[in-house]
Amino acid sequence: MKQDENIKQWCKRRGISRYTFCEWVKRGRAPVVIRIGNTGHITARHDEEWERREARRTKSEAARLEAERRSLTNAASGRIAAKSPLHYSRRGKSGV
Repeated sequence: MKQDENIKQWCKRRGISRYTFCEWVKRGRAPVVIRIGNTGHITARHDEEWERREARRTKSEAARLEAERRSLTNAASGRIAAKSPLHYSRRGKSGV
């Protein structure tokens, strides 16, 4: 079972700098910090909540990037197809 950690311990375990942690706090991405005197602590429960939230954020970010990539690929394919002499816009009018 995880134990409560102070911010320095948490950052070290996560492999991030204190500066990055402070930036995350500004952006609302950091876990909930409990202040005890002058020391900030991150409880095991808040750490687990943060992990779940980050996993969802990462998953949604990956899905957004994939959709953006597909959109750009489709647009490029359309431009290439339109330049083709076989494209329907270049065919003569049929008497139908």
